[in-house]
Amino acid sequence: GCAAIEEAMALCSIDKTSRVVNLGSGLGGPSRFISAKAGCEVLAVEMQHDLHRTAQALTDRCGLSEAVTHMAGDFMEVEKFLQRSSYSAIVSWLTVLHFSDRQALFRSCYELLQPGGFFYMADLCRCKSLSVQERKLLREEVYCHNLSSVAELTDELKAAGFCISFQEM
Repeated sequence: GCAAIEEAMALCSIDKTSRVVNLGSGLGGPSRFISAKAGCEVLAVEMQHDLHRTAQALTDRCGLSEAVTHMAGDFMEVEKFLQRSSYSAIVSWLTVLHFSDRQALFRSCYELLQPGGFFYMADLCRCKSLSVQERKLLREEVYCHNLSSVAELTDELKAAGFCISFQEM
């Protein structure tokens, strides 16, 4: 909800001068909220074309299409066309778990951020070994082929160059 987005905005020091990427933006709610609340530019990247089209229509209806830009496509392809070191924050909610090559994702995010920029992710992590049924549900219903542990994510983020602050929710 809004409180979670506001918390991310505060942690990432998002203000009117910020340039933000919303990775896995879905229907664009957080992108529109961030832009409207902070008055900043947001690039919303969504892989699913049906969600992207609906998000664009909603953004147009809200009168935010000057500040929120929607792009459809696989982030690992889209990011190749984005300017390096030009974003102050990259935010993501329940998206990282869908990436099979998180190390490449994290390297790309690190390169897109300005020095001192923030990468905020709220995602699911594995706390224990998963049963066969749990792995099947994740794979078939959530499209997650490998749910990471906190230690794995921390190591991968550090390897990409990030300093880590972790909070269990």
